[in-house]
Amino acid sequence: VQGVALCRESAHHAADTLACIQAGKHVLVEYPLATNVSDAKMVLAEAKRCGRVVHVGFLGLRSAWSQRVAQVVASCAVEQATYSFTAGFGQVPRAEAEKERWGVLVLARLHQLIHWFGRLTLVSSRVEKLTDGWVVNVELQTEHQQIIRLMETRCTGLARTRSLRAFRAGQEEVPMPEWKPERGIFVHDTGICIQRVAGHIGTQASVNAASIIEGLALAEAIAGCAVAVQPGAM
Repeated sequence: VQGVALCRESAHHAADTLACIQAGKHVLVEYPLATNVSDAKMVLAEAKRCGRVVHVGFLGLRSAWSQRVAQVVASCAVEQATYSFTAGFGQVPRAEAEKERWGVLVLARLHQLIHWFGRLTLVSSRVEKLTDGWVVNVELQTEHQQIIRLMETRCTGLARTRSLRAFRAGQEEVPMPEWKPERGIFVHDTGICIQRVAGHIGTQASVNAASIIEGLALAEAIAGCAVAVQPGAM
């Protein structure tokens, strides 16, 4: 056995990945690699020391929709944007909410925003409790002073949808691709991991260590300053 794929609860990812590395295995792990920066740095340092590949599966970055959005953003002078995401409130997001790991809950969307807009800093974060779920609202700013808002709604039975609305100066809206579910992304990402293990491609085909740490640092900041609000007060 050369590699292990880890698809269990987020809280176990760091310890499981570390155990696999120390057993001499390459690892494909679902995001997040860890739930905090300290554990992620420890795992990545051990992977480097042992010469093992750790591939974090941020599948959203592989989608054709995400790639098209990146192209549109790169070609337009976007001044502000709002990324809205909705999904069900199943076992994994429920576990993150119970631990108040709000940044980890939205981590995949954070990495998409980093991919589209570059380095981000946190302005504010708020959390609203629903009857059976949560709404996380985050305001971010780019190095070019663009204002980026992320609104993630998790509620039992809610359909998975996402959209990005972007505006130029003067509130002129930039036409954005419409999101649709895509098949085969996990298979595609697994193939990239296998090619990395074989030495055919490098980290340029994946989320590199620096970006993994950047995303988790932002996630920690979101959880650290999140302000809880009453329903209807957003």
